[in-house]
Amino acid sequence: MCEVICGIAGVTRGDEVPRAPEPLRVAVKRIEPFVYTDEARPRGFSIDLAEKIARDLNRRVEYVVVSTVQQLLDAARDRSVDFSIAAITVTAEREAGIDFSHPCFRSGLRIAVPFRGGPTWWATLHRLFSADLLAMLATLTGLTLAAAHLLWLIERNVNPECFPSTYLAGIGEAVWWSVATIITGGCENKAPISLMGRMVAVAWMLGSIVLVASFTATLSSQMTAESVAGAIGGPRDLSGRTVATVKGTTVVDDLQSMEAIVLQCSTLDDAISSAASGKADAVVFDAPVLANTIMEATRCPVRLVGPIFEHQDYGIALPPGSPLRKQINQILLTLAETGELAKLNLTWFGERE
Repeated sequence: MCEVICGIAGVTRGDEVPRAPEPLRVAVKRIEPFVYTDEARPRGFSIDLAEKIARDLNRRVEYVVVSTVQQLLDAARDRSVDFSIAAITVTAEREAGIDFSHPCFRSGLRIAVPFRGGPTWWATLHRLFSADLLAMLATLTGLTLAAAHLLWLIERNVNPECFPSTYLAGIGEAVWWSVATIITGGCENKAPISLMGRMVAVAWMLGSIVLVASFTATLSSQMTAESVAGAIGGPRDLSGRTVATVKGTTVVDDLQSMEAIVLQCSTLDDAISSAASGKADAVVFDAPVLANTIMEATRCPVRLVGPIFEHQDYGIALPPGSPLRKQINQILLTLAETGELAKLNLTWFGERE
């Protein structure tokens, strides 16, 4: 009788094999140091956290590796996995379609700008022949020729010694006078003698001051363009700048709210390459991920600047109404209280700011 009751209570008989619990299907994506996928089994901060959760649930883990954050969210939304874990930012928009656990990581955004060494001859030539500088040079040349022609037409009959009546000789002398006036403020060996000629000369002298100032300002702007990007030292400097980040992330919305010109790239490596090549003035991404990428690169072309800003929380994404949500939240609270979560942070991120 006792054997029958025990069987009803769920205790297996001696000839029955205990059935193992169903594995946890967990979606992850490569985003170092949260998830590394360079080995047979994923590793990283998020993987260690998933393993601790599985241990407390007495289940093993089967990882499903996806390519984008959106695929992580979709996997939780369509219930193809038990939960998704990586650097997933908790937002009101996302929580409208899926459930999130308590925050498991406190993060924020960080800025990286290209290293700026001394200007190369190619970079200098490129700036000297920029569209703005060429346009200003063309304007200056055109006005110089116009002033020379006007002065020659007025002076050729009354002052042939300084401005010969023949076209080529006369225009040549008039152009020389115009250029000399721009550079030195006048020409000692020739000058207009008629009233109209002198009025044209005075107008050209005054106008050349403005033209030279404009040309100098444009030249200075082009020659110092390389140092402008280095002026980015914090989030306030991003307005109006071209900033590279990873498409499909919440960083895009954050940058647009700062009135930055957003260059959306497929990966963080592509975003860094865009900044290094001059397509973008800076890179903005999740602080721990960006810092880790720069630290692990052999010769990274960008460097971190400014503080962490736009603080955000990462959470575990679960299917709507998942029965695991309460259990996972309890496990996260326990890990935080026992210090295990802090140890994970120290293992994968070291001393954080």
